[in-house]
Amino acid sequence: MVDDLPVGEDVLELACGTGQWTVRLAARARSVLAVAATAEALVVARARGPFPNVRFLQADLFTWRPSRRYDTVLFAFWLSHVPPTRLSEFWSAVAAMLAPGGRAIFVDDGPAAVADEDGVTDGLSPRCCADSTTAVSTAW
Repeated sequence: MVDDLPVGEDVLELACGTGQWTVRLAARARSVLAVAATAEALVVARARGPFPNVRFLQADLFTWRPSRRYDTVLFAFWLSHVPPTRLSEFWSAVAAMLAPGGRAIFVDDGPAAVADEDGVTDGLSPRCCADSTTAVSTAW
């Protein structure tokens, strides 16, 4: 799936977790900043190989902001973890992370997967546009 995404030269990967997507992004991008909330996840991500063009960072995605803008901001299976009350703030933060003409790309489960999730109780859960895993790219 990553091979078909419009990935730019400089990529910010939010919620990189154990680096499954980072490996594929590193092969296509000039640089990748991969951000995760836990040190344990970053240990696994770093162990996936030497990445001369990847920098890893531990940070809280609800409070951290990058010092520069990126051609691509990508996150996989993270949007469903953003509480509905924080969605507007989150999307505003993503927009601010993008360089002019940049793209936000996310991959997450579609509505059918929500039935199997334990989760959000403070409002409607985020919904996507298909019944299976879906990738969406949005240009800003």
